[in-house]
Amino acid sequence: MSQPLSQRPWLMRIETGEPPDWRKTLRALKERGIGVVSLIGGPTTATGAVDQGVVTDLYLTTSAVTKGLPHTPWYRGKQLPPKELVVRKEGQGIEEGIIFEHFVFRLKTARANSIRNQVERGLRFL
Repeated sequence: MSQPLSQRPWLMRIETGEPPDWRKTLRALKERGIGVVSLIGGPTTATGAVDQGVVTDLYLTTSAVTKGLPHTPWYRGKQLPPKELVVRKEGQGIEEGIIFEHFVFRLKTARANSIRNQVERGLRFL
């Protein structure tokens, strides 16, 4: 950044750690009044967040243009939790080849109830 954070009071820096501790980071954001987060990143970011159990929804957009390595997986962990497709849209006309998918991660009943309770108490973020 060209200017230090001290000159930009609307920005804040929150250390995530290495590797990132997404639960700690999300708690810090919640303490500052931020309860919903869109986490944007590649396979390393996605895998870490999914494996730490902080992801409830996945919005995956696939481009018609191949760049980088084709068929690169978005998740590189050991066990992807079960997920359900909510919606799939395929581009048409000039948007042909673009695919948008929304998935919701399925949770075991006990875990789902625990998460609902945490959300109601403000301890979990959706």
